Parts: sequence; C-alpha cells; structure tokens
Amino acid sequence: MRALLFAFTLCTVAGAVGAAEKFSSSNVDVRTVISFKASEAAVQKVLPSGWVVASPTSGPLKGFNVSINFIETITAQDAEGKSVPVFRGAVLAVPAKKAGSQDTGVFVFTGLVGPESVPGAYGVYVPAKAAIERKVRSESAEKSDVEENWNFRSEDGSAIVVELRMREAHSPGANQKRRSTLLQSRISFGFIRWSRPPKPFEAFLTMSTV
Repeated sequence: MRALLFAFTLCTVAGAVGAAEKFSSSNVDVRTVISFKASEAAVQKVLPSGWVVASPTSGPLKGFNVSINFIETITAQDAEGKSVPVFRGAVLAVPAKKAGSQDTGVFVFTGLVGPESVPGAYGVYVPAKAAIERKVRSESAEKSDVEENWNFRSEDGSAIVVELRMREAHSPGANQKRRSTLLQSRISFGFIRWSRPPKPFEAFLTMSTV
C-alpha cells in the first residue's frame, strides 16, 4: 500500500440533527484521518458484489481509495442528556458507490475498536485494546505542535499503530480553521482476521471531514 496523502484532521465535532428529525444523541469527537492509494484490485475485494471503488477525481484527496479514521469520543450523551459509552477506534473505509449510481459515500469494511463498541452499527468491528496519547505544545495563538499516538491491538494479533508529529496553523476569526503539516510519522498495521459487512446497505456510511 502506497501512501498518497496524509490528511490529518484534528477537530471537535458535535452531533446534531435537523429540525424534522428525532434527536437521539450527541457526541464530541477528536478525529485524525489518513488516506492512502492502494492496489485497486485489492481494495475492490473488500466490497460486496455490485459495489465499486469511487475515488475522488479532484481536490487534495484525488485518487485515494482507502482511509484509516482514528476516532476518540471525548463525551457522548443520549437524548435525555445521560452519559453513554464513548467510542475509541481505528475504522477502515473505502470511497465507494453502487455500480451504475452517481451517489458516492464511504464504505466501512472493518475496524479495531473498544469492546463496548463491538460489533458496531455496521456489524464489522473487531474488539481491541486502545491506547491513545495526544500532546499539544503552543507558544502562540496561531501555531502549535501536536504529537499523537494511536495504538489498537486485538486478541487475535491484529494491530494498527500510528505515531504522528504535526505542526498546526490556526486561522483567526469565527471559523477557527486549522491546517496541519506532517513533520514525522510512523505507521504500521496488519490484520489476521478481516471482518466483512453482512449487508451492503448496513455498512454504507457517508462521512464528512471537518
């Protein structure tokens, strides 16, 4: 697998619903996304019959076909405001669409996550021990140095380990945009057992990167 682009997103996301929808829960997450370009044939094998890889054709993620989404939920509450178990995991996904369709999204095909989140909404997660460490050093409001260590290991020997060192530039104003520059990285991962989605629609998820 060849790395095409490291798209690091360190963000805080609050779950929300539209006015016409029923509120079910809310959560605040920190996420880091790493995107790769791998063998097209190998990636196609994780998709069910009738689905195809749909890599972006433009923009900074042009050509990527698999991503690792590192997610740490800081706090989560149900509709009544009661705390619920948080999510900690490394989720693997493929940009995909149903053959003949123009609607694309992200197909979640496996992931190493905390035992409390197994099997997950898509029925594909593998339980793993999670160790997450994050350090931030800032000498000004416009710039900070960030170190992240994500370590997920399951009992069957599957593992995803990532160590990152980044420099973040903070844009002033109401939007508070951040731009990260990779300074150093160490990435290793391997699966002994691959979880496969039981039904295409249950594993199909559209994800947005903030």
